[in-house]
Amino acid sequence: MINLNSQDFKRIYNKMADEESKYIFSNRILYSITEDSKYILNLIDLDKFRKKLKDLSNSGKKIIAFGAGKFGRSIVEYFDDFKWECFVDNYIKTEILNLKVITIEELKEKYLDDIIVITSNVFSKEIYHQLIDNGFAPQNIINFIEEYEKENRYKQYFEFPPEGNEQESFVDAGAYDGETSKKFVEWCNGNYSKIWAFDPDLENYELCMKNLKLNNCYIYNMGVFNKDGILKFNAGLKKSSSISENGDTEIKTVKLDNILKEENVTFIKMDIEGAELAALEGAKNIITEQKPRLAICVYHKPEDIIEIPRLLLEYNPEYNFRLRHYSCSMCETVLYAF
Repeated sequence: MINLNSQDFKRIYNKMADEESKYIFSNRILYSITEDSKYILNLIDLDKFRKKLKDLSNSGKKIIAFGAGKFGRSIVEYFDDFKWECFVDNYIKTEILNLKVITIEELKEKYLDDIIVITSNVFSKEIYHQLIDNGFAPQNIINFIEEYEKENRYKQYFEFPPEGNEQESFVDAGAYDGETSKKFVEWCNGNYSKIWAFDPDLENYELCMKNLKLNNCYIYNMGVFNKDGILKFNAGLKKSSSISENGDTEIKTVKLDNILKEENVTFIKMDIEGAELAALEGAKNIITEQKPRLAICVYHKPEDIIEIPRLLLEYNPEYNFRLRHYSCSMCETVLYAF
C-alpha cells in the first residue's frame, strides 16, 4: 500500500532533474494508486506506432488486436480514433469494449490477409510465433511492444554518461547473467577498478561465473539486504527469482556496508525483485558517506516509487533524481540518483 503525503510528493518531485522525470514520477504515482494502465501508456512514446497504424488503416485492411487482457484493452481505448475490427485471445471469450473476441482459428479463417496488432505485453513473442505458425505474413503483424523495448532497453541503467575521469567501481545487485556488468565496462570505457556482482540464485550465479571474464570482477552467490543472515528464496526463475517467506530454498544475504566496508563505491545498480528498499538500508553508510551514483528499479512494489527516493534523501539530501521507463508494461522503471 502506497503511503503518500503532499510533503513527500513535493520534496521528491522537486528533486527530479528534468521534466521527463517529473512526468514519469507523477504517472507512476497515479498508477500505483489506481492500477489504471493508461498511466503506463503515458510513459511510452507511441508516435511511431500511431503513424504505422494510420498508414495501415488507409490501406483498406482491417485492424485486429491480439490480446484482450488489461494492456490490450488500454491500447484499443488509447487509439479509439482507429476502427478496430475485433480482439483475438487464447483464453478470453467474452465481448470487450463492444468488440467481439474471436479464436485464432476464426482469425485464420476470416482475416488471414488483414493487420494483426499484438496487444499483449506479457506474451508478445509467443503470439508472434503462433501467428507465423498459422500462416500469417510477417509484414501483416505489428509487434510494436518488441520493437519498442528492443530500441529502449539497451540504455537501461546506463542512459547518462560518466562524469569526469574518475575511475569507477560498480555494484551489480541482481546480476542474473552478467550482461549488465559487461554493459558497465562499455559505459565507462574500461575505466574501472572493481566490479562486485551479486545474485543469490544458483543458476544465475553459475551463468555469471561462465559469462563474466572481466578483470577485478568479484561474483557472489548471495543476496544484498538490510542484514547478514539466511532468508527463504524462490529460486530457478531466472530474472524473477526473489526473496519470499514461502520460498523453496534458503540463501545467504549480506549488507553492502559490511561486505564492502573498506571499498570505494561509485555506482550501485539494483534489480532485485522487490528487495531494493531493504538492500539500500543495508548500504546506508556507503550512501551517506560516499554518495555513489545509483540506478535502482522502482516498479516491483507500488510503494517503491515513494519509499525508495524518500529513503535516499533521508540518507543523503544532496541527491538529485532522474526517472526513465524502458518497457511497454509497468516494469522497468529506473530511478537514477546522482
